Amino acid sequence: MNCINSSLVKRLANKVDIESLDQIKDKKDKLKSKLYMKKLELLFADSDNLLNRCAHCNQLFTNTQRKWQVCDKAQIFVDAHGQVKATHVADRNFELNKFVISLRAKKVSWKDLFWKLFACVLDFKCIDCNERFTGDKLNHCHYHTKEPFYTYGTNKGSYLCCNTETQRFSTGHPERGC
Repeated sequence: MNCINSSLVKRLANKVDIESLDQIKDKKDKLKSKLYMKKLELLFADSDNLLNRCAHCNQLFTNTQRKWQVCDKAQIFVDAHGQVKATHVADRNFELNKFVISLRAKKVSWKDLFWKLFACVLDFKCIDCNERFTGDKLNHCHYHTKEPFYTYGTNKGSYLCCNTETQRFSTGHPERGC
């Protein structure tokens, strides 16, 4: 299996879907890791899937995700429509290839590396809070189960579900849940 050249592995990776690839039994791992490596290569061949790293929070994001994601550490500004925004800023020193190489140097398998980066590319919409999120944030919903309680005549209040303090009017980052 070691004699299979790179272009043939790439053609195989093109033919095998992700679910089938995960089911392959390869005891000595002579082919499966190569297929995951090529799947990762094919994933990033699409320019819409290229990942950037935020200069403020180090989170990975694509250019299309940048439009709707909120960066908790970014500087806040108000856009032309009066919306409070805090967007990711791409780190100019970040190189995806060097990032992958550094993870491989830490002995991260090609399979784990593929699933980690594939999850960063996917995005979903939460059925509880109706917000978009990436696959690497699955099961991390920030939804408050109860409405906040405000004392009459004040701007401060708290959520009854978790006792987190909140403000009725704020120019800060949007409230996160429990």
